Amino acid sequence: MPGSVYVLYSDDYKHLNQVHRFTKPPTEKVLQEYVEGTLELIPEFDTILINGNVYPCLALAKDTFEALQDRAKINTWANGFWHDSLTHKYGLHMGSGFAIRGNVVILVGDQEFLDAL
Repeated sequence: MPGSVYVLYSDDYKHLNQVHRFTKPPTEKVLQEYVEGTLELIPEFDTILINGNVYPCLALAKDTFEALQDRAKINTWANGFWHDSLTHKYGLHMGSGFAIRGNVVILVGDQEFLDAL
């Protein structure tokens, strides 16, 4: 049940985006540390393109209300990947009028890994 957690930082000038490998799903506490707050599922963000291949994923961000209260920056990387996921799913580029703010974690792995989350 191996999987990876990609951490996409909203302030990409201060932090490098990171990849963490796991042999079992990370705990909620670990994921909360990455996003620096309460977790919120990003709707329709269920695939990601990595090295030319599309993989199923689960994407989590800091709770929208918390992110706005904290004046978290818009996460350009996460928004780009999210819009790509919408394109994979619906076949066209769709704007939602919504912007993901703050750090984001994207969990990628086999179905057993994703189902265990």
